[in-house]
Amino acid sequence: GWKEWRDGLADNTNSIGMQALINAVRATGARNVIVAAGIDWGYDLSGLTEGYTLTDSKGNGIIYSTHIYPWKSDWNTKILKAARDFPVLVGEVGCQDKPMPFETKIAHDPYTWAPEVLAFIQRNQLNWTAWSFHPEAGPSIIADWNYTPTPYWGQFVRDALKGKRFVSEQTW
Repeated sequence: GWKEWRDGLADNTNSIGMQALINAVRATGARNVIVAAGIDWGYDLSGLTEGYTLTDSKGNGIIYSTHIYPWKSDWNTKILKAARDFPVLVGEVGCQDKPMPFETKIAHDPYTWAPEVLAFIQRNQLNWTAWSFHPEAGPSIIADWNYTPTPYWGQFVRDALKGKRFVSEQTW
């Protein structure tokens, strides 16, 4: 939960939360911007709007990171509400043309999902990095070490980086 994310587990002295990690980094004298991912494998940022933010009085601030993949839903609640008040980086985003090992079937058609998520990112002016720049670590942007874009994800990323605007009828 969010309290444990921020503060660690109260009954376990070996469990520290994100705030203690930030304090430890700052105690070394580092002043860099810190990227802190949310819960649910980094996807969910909803707790930020419920008061579970981090403080950084000795550094250059915190950016909250989210990881968007096809099996994640409710982008409005999990990402956009926080993005209205806090700096957010879509630190991982991607899809592939076959199910992930934990899926029985692919969550969404990548040729529909990829332009949809890019439209979401563009419309909401989110900063992002696509995942993954390795042909064997899915979801892959490249099909090989000749940097051939994968048709189901890499080509969409390439188009977005070249300035293509993606449009969606969704209202997030």
